[in-house]
This record gives sequence, structure tokens and C-alpha cells, in this order.
Amino acid sequence: HGGAAAAALAQHVRTVQIPNHRVGTVIGKQGSTVAQIERMSRVSITIEKTPVAPAHGSAPPGELARNLHIDGPDPTATEAAARLIFELLADRIDGRLLAKGIVQPVSKPPPPSRGPPGYF
Repeated sequence: HGGAAAAALAQHVRTVQIPNHRVGTVIGKQGSTVAQIERMSRVSITIEKTPVAPAHGSAPPGELARNLHIDGPDPTATEAAARLIFELLADRIDGRLLAKGIVQPVSKPPPPSRGPPGYF
């Protein structure tokens, strides 16, 4: 017995490591960023309090990491949350906007124009 009901209760957990010094970036002001990632991806995120030695490549050499657990209804949800976290940590999306539910690339100032005024 169980079948579909048991399957509905099954959760998918993905654990990733983030550099210890970037935990605040993921959490955001008063937890706003992590709450928004949870809402957008339909997941629950838990960040362990104790820093650990990083797995290969998850933090700079000599730096500690923190385990972050993403608990979602399916692999698509946990993967979407992990992708948002990695984009945020790579400074590819704006954390202040993400905290408001807006996924937007970090805006870089336009390169200075070369040539005389009016020339593009």
C-alpha cells in the first residue's frame, strides 16, 4: 500500500556547499533573499551553522564552507534553487533584486564610448 500517497510525500534533497564568507549573500537582509529563493523554487533551504572543510572547488583554498540543504518536491525544484544560488554567488544576478523576487543580471556600467561626442 502507499503508492501515490507515499510518492507525494517523497522529497528530493540536494546538498551544495557555499563559501563560508558568502553565507550572508545567500541569506540576504533579514533572510529576505533565501526566503525569496524558497518561494520562487517551492523548496525549503537549510544552512548548517558549523563551517566544514570544503569539497573540491566549492570554496577558495584555505577557506571553510557551509553545507546548504535544498529540500523540494522534485529534482526540478531543487535544481532551480541551486541554480539561483550559484548565479547569485557568481555575482551574475543582483541579490537585492532577487530578495524582491526579481531575477536580473547584475548591471554593469556601459563601456566608455570611443571617439568624438556623438560617435558610437
